[in-house]
Amino acid sequence: LALFVYAELHTDEPLLPMHLFKNRVFTVSGLVTLFSGFAMMGSLFYIPLFVQGVLGASATNSGLVTMPMMIAMAIAAAIAGQVMSRLGKYRVLGVVGLIVMVIGMAILSTMDAESTRSEVTYAMIIFGIGLGTTIPLFTLAVQNSVPYRLMGISTSTMQFLRAVGGTMGVAIMFSVIQGQYHDGVQENVPAVVREQEQLSQALDDPQFLLNPQAFERVQAAFAGFGETGQALFEEAVYDEDGNMLTGSLLDYPIPTAGDLPFFELNSTVTPTNVNSLGAKGIGEAGTIGSAQTIVNAVVDALEPLGVKHIDMPLRPKRVWAAMQEARS
Repeated sequence: LALFVYAELHTDEPLLPMHLFKNRVFTVSGLVTLFSGFAMMGSLFYIPLFVQGVLGASATNSGLVTMPMMIAMAIAAAIAGQVMSRLGKYRVLGVVGLIVMVIGMAILSTMDAESTRSEVTYAMIIFGIGLGTTIPLFTLAVQNSVPYRLMGISTSTMQFLRAVGGTMGVAIMFSVIQGQYHDGVQENVPAVVREQEQLSQALDDPQFLLNPQAFERVQAAFAGFGETGQALFEEAVYDEDGNMLTGSLLDYPIPTAGDLPFFELNSTVTPTNVNSLGAKGIGEAGTIGSAQTIVNAVVDALEPLGVKHIDMPLRPKRVWAAMQEARS
């Protein structure tokens, strides 16, 4: 970079005239464009992986999650162009677009295994509105702030900075994800599991979240620990409509809720007295009782502390959180 700047300063016809950076509009627009490219490409690459690997969506559905963002970008860009043409000012509109984009990024940063695909979609729409407002606006601002003979180089520089930001976003976010993934494995996976060399190597590669064959190998390794392994591994994850995203009886040719006509339900809760959870083991849960037995045993052991319920899987962090919540 230093050699490039030196060469540009000492040539008669530079590719990128350095005096353009004395223009405050050009400099600020370049920084915003760099940041926008960073955020846009980072989200386009890794949000689908999050939806597939963490929320359990298929590869096709995880790719479709970016569609609302792209549609929101197009609509926001059209509206922002109309507003700017009528007001003749772009500073306030640019600030508003950046604020909306940051809000979308902040919402995306809070996503975890408990999030739903609807929440991801809403965050992507907000993020897309911010991007759609800022990207064309700052390009137009640069074009209006430089002499006519420099309009081409200034516009191409914005495109170049956006590409550089996108490259940086993919690389930096991959490093962050890798670091957090390995820290999460060390924190949440029991030591007895990490001591198994084959299983530990499989967990070290986050691709097992996306590769069905690798996922099955990890699941089989957990099954080697018996009922305890099943309680550690399995988790029932549902979408916003109440359909299971994890393995269930729906893996067999059984009609789903979408195949049934609409009908109104009324339930009466009558918990059993034979266990502290009040669970009767009716339905699918009753057909795989070994994991529930382990969970009930843990809940019984923690009942003196006030713990009444713990969701599977029994990660150390989740058990500790239940104990702290009961004490408080």
